[in-house]
Parts: sequence; structure tokens; C-alpha cells
Amino acid sequence: MSFLSLSNELILEITTYLSPPCVAHLLLCNRYLSNLLATAPIDALFRIRSEHHGTRALLSAAERGDTPAVAALLHRGILNLISTPTPTNSGKFLVDAVRTLDDRIISTLLEAGIPVNAGSSCGQTPLSAAATNGRVGVVRMLLERPELDPNYPDGIRGMTPLMHAVERSHGEIARLLLADARTLVTLTGGKGRETAFVMAIRCDAEGIVREFLRHAEVDVAISAAVRTGDSSLKLAVECAGDGVVGTLLQDSRVDVDFSGADGVTALHVGVMTGRVNAVRMIVESGRVDVHATCGDGGDTALGIAVRKGYKEIEEVLLKAGAGGPPKKRGLSMIGYGGRRVFLGY
Repeated sequence: MSFLSLSNELILEITTYLSPPCVAHLLLCNRYLSNLLATAPIDALFRIRSEHHGTRALLSAAERGDTPAVAALLHRGILNLISTPTPTNSGKFLVDAVRTLDDRIISTLLEAGIPVNAGSSCGQTPLSAAATNGRVGVVRMLLERPELDPNYPDGIRGMTPLMHAVERSHGEIARLLLADARTLVTLTGGKGRETAFVMAIRCDAEGIVREFLRHAEVDVAISAAVRTGDSSLKLAVECAGDGVVGTLLQDSRVDVDFSGADGVTALHVGVMTGRVNAVRMIVESGRVDVHATCGDGGDTALGIAVRKGYKEIEEVLLKAGAGGPPKKRGLSMIGYGGRRVFLGY
């Protein structure tokens, strides 16, 4: 007696004992079985609750671009089958897909309605994964979803997708996120509890810094770094290249003479670290007080340059009119000059 001569009821009963791949093979035999067993593979899938077969089924439908099939699987609860059904891990499938699969598959998953804000067990969302891995196309697709929260921090360092993009120097992704009205640029995160703007300065990402400066809500003047209280310009002189320093100086909102409790300004830092070009750019901006001292009775920028023997910086400062009498350890600028002559430098 052939299998096809069995009653429909008996064939359907037999399929309840088969694995999803075996049921799928029956569908390929002929049109009769294909019509009869149309829903049998999915039923078998949820009956045996196999993470492996569930993942393969969802990926197969997405790879084919079969949006209705993906939507049907999502409606049946396929995500709870293929990952630990907990609130902290409900987005694992899409996070993993964003890291490894091509844009076409991600597009099908999104069109089918897969949740875009759910995170993995480490708290990383699909947008964070896309920003971290430089997936520009995926970031564009995710930002098109009205339900997306672009500011959701991960569960490890509390960093937003924008911070991840900055940290990895993904300039195009940072631009896309900054262009989205939902993105909050004042949030802090990471080990230092810093804003994404400060991270861009620390990473010496000149192009990204320029994008931030186009954003009206970026604090470029003072308190740019929550942890240190330093100004953005002072931080740039400490950590970034001449390009970032010059970019900040072009913005009228930057307070060139800002100093913390120690009275140290960006100009002082530039002199202390021997950064001739940075000092020259700060002086040529015309917005700096070259006579400012580091705290009560401290050095001027010129005093620091003399003490450290930075002759080229001395020349830059002298041309800018520095040379007043503020003292350091009882020495006036004349005293500094005398000491240089005596010591032969």
C-alpha cells in the first residue's frame, strides 16, 4: 500500500511524529502533499520547539524575501522559541543578524515587524550593534522605523548607539544619528560618563566633531566633560590633533579662556605640552587672554614656555603681546630671562 493511498487524516497524523525537515521533504513530493501539508512544517516546528530548526526556518524565509512567511512566524512567537524568552534577551536574534547578515535579509525582517528596540542579554539593541559594526545601511533602515528608540543605552557601559559610532570612528553613522531629531546628544555614558561629543574629541575624530558642532544642542563651551569639567577646547589640546583644535576654534560658542578651579586654560595646556601649532592657532584666534595665569600668582603661558625651554612657543606668545610681570616662585619675567642667561638656555 503506497503512502499516497492513505487517508488525509492518517497522513496528517503521521506528520506529527516527523521532524520539520522530514515534513518539508514530503511537501516536495507532489502538489497533492504540498497542498495537504502546507502548514504542517510550522506546526511541527512549534511542536518540537527546536531552537535550531526555528532559527533555520526564520532565516530561510528572510533570505527568500518572503515577508508574509516571516510575519507569520513572528506572529506565532518564533522569537520565544529561538532565544531565551526573557525581556532582557528578546532581541538576540535581530542583534545577531545585524552583526552578520546582509542588508536585504535585515530589510525583510524589519518589514515583517520584528521588534527593533528589544535587546540581547547584554542589553545591546539592534541599533547599537549596527552602529558598533559600521552597518550604515542597517542604521538607515532602523532609523526609518517610527517606533525606534535611538537613545537606548547598552547594559555593559551604558553607551548609546551614537557613542558606539563615535568610539569606532564611524562618521557616516554618527551623521545619520545626529540628523535624526529623536537622538539626544546631551546623554552621558561609558566609563567616564561623558557625552558623545567629548568622546569624539578624545578619539580625535575631526569629521565627527564638525557634525556635532552643526547640532544646536551640543554644549561646546563649558562642562563638555561631566567627569572632568574641562572645556571642549582644553580637552582637544590635551587629547586631539591640530585639526580638532582648529575646528573648535572656528566655532564662536567655544570659550577659549575657560578654566577650571586650577585656572589652567587651553592655552596653558598647549604650552605645557609643547604643542606649537595648537598654541599658534589659539593665539591667532584673537579670543584668548595671553596674560592669564594658572591660579593665584601662577605662571602665565609665557612663563611656562620660558621655564620649559620652548623657544618657538615663546616667540609665538611674544608676538601676541605676552610679556607682563606675573610671578612664579618669586620670579618675574625679567627673572626668568636672567635665569635663562645664567643657565645658558
